[in-house]
Amino acid sequence: MAPLAGGRPERVGVHQLFPLLVHAVLFGRGYAEQALAVARAALSRG
Repeated sequence: MAPLAGGRPERVGVHQLFPLLVHAVLFGRGYAEQALAVARAALSRG
């Protein structure tokens, strides 16, 4: 098995962004705040 590609921890949040946005629509503000934090973190690393 090959090792995981570099930068994986930074990409995990980006991959979780869409499900977080769906949960924000369905379940409310807590998920929206979490999605915003993930998006800001991804953009700041960019």
